[in-house]
Amino acid sequence: ELDLHPDVHLARIPCINQNELDNFVNKIINYENSYAYTQSWFGEIITVGGDSFTTDENGILEGEYVNDKVIDIMQGFIPTRIWASQGSLTTKATLTNALNSGAGFVDFSGHGNTYVWATHPYKNPSVWLPLPYGWLSTDTLGLSNREELPIIVTGACSVGKFNKDSNCYCYAWLKNRDGGGIASFGATGLGWAYIGEYVTYALIEKMTLEVFKAYKNGAITLGEMWSRALNSYIQDPGLQDEGDYKTVLEWECFGDPTLQIAEESQTPSTPERPSGPTSGETYEEYTYTTTSTDPDGDALYYLFDWGDGTYSGWIGPYTSGNTISVKNTWFTEGTYEIKVKSKDIHGKQSEWSEPLTVSMPRNKAVNHYALLEKIWEHFPNLFPLLKQIILQK
Repeated sequence: ELDLHPDVHLARIPCINQNELDNFVNKIINYENSYAYTQSWFGEIITVGGDSFTTDENGILEGEYVNDKVIDIMQGFIPTRIWASQGSLTTKATLTNALNSGAGFVDFSGHGNTYVWATHPYKNPSVWLPLPYGWLSTDTLGLSNREELPIIVTGACSVGKFNKDSNCYCYAWLKNRDGGGIASFGATGLGWAYIGEYVTYALIEKMTLEVFKAYKNGAITLGEMWSRALNSYIQDPGLQDEGDYKTVLEWECFGDPTLQIAEESQTPSTPERPSGPTSGETYEEYTYTTTSTDPDGDALYYLFDWGDGTYSGWIGPYTSGNTISVKNTWFTEGTYEIKVKSKDIHGKQSEWSEPLTVSMPRNKAVNHYALLEKIWEHFPNLFPLLKQIILQK
């Protein structure tokens, strides 16, 4: 009896000629020689989704729901949300610009076939986003992100059906000479999924989450991401019916299974809670400090989450144990929780620090009549009319 647990780390490079093979081998060599996983752009994650199943009675946009689950798993990666609900997925421009800027990972959640990924606006099944027909393999082949190559995970039907289409959606990321991606995950057949809040309980979108969990739980190579994801899915939710068997059997990894995506390294200590002003005014600059240590003595980078959806970006490197400072300005009134994490030069990240609560209250109300009285006291002969107004009040 087959248990479906992989005995080896496996991936596929479905090239059809020597030129395609040479191109991709060069991409692999450049990726590993540059230690891509230590570069600043690698700390970005792009998530793309909309309303996958418009019939859900609770109005959940499944693609965006899955994207948020991925972001929760990939804590420490700076997220870019390209969503139907935000209007950023209406055309291909925002997605193209984000991909050309480089990222470590990309998550697509929606629908697909051999040459396209697409999704819907909220409750509108007749429209496919991005307009006019979704994100095509030819769009991927036109990217120019050079060496800043992401690992792409796509929850959709048939995007990895290489035996049907030699330029299939998953392989197009590898095939692009001027960018694209370094690896891709997807289904080689119809990807079954649940609707609404159950979308990540099992089937294809559960599998996409397991791929990201495999990375965060310590996978060092691309092949480990694939095999760990399958092993985890087989354990939970388990092989309960034909849908689970289909999900496991058709899940394919495109790329080099030996590709190094991380290094063995000890985790830096959780940074101290940020120290600095806990109240202030908008449009003013404030300084916050913290420190972390690395058990290997490696230099450290720091990432501040400013609590308003913005981040400092990874700053550094700094000597382990040194106190570092960074400045920030808030432009909207409110109460924010600042937190910070560190990572070493090998890309190993700490946990988030305890948060520091900061309030940016409204500007103090000005009593205009009291102000006018003060002026009148000092310049009584200059404002006779104002004097009359104040006295009448």
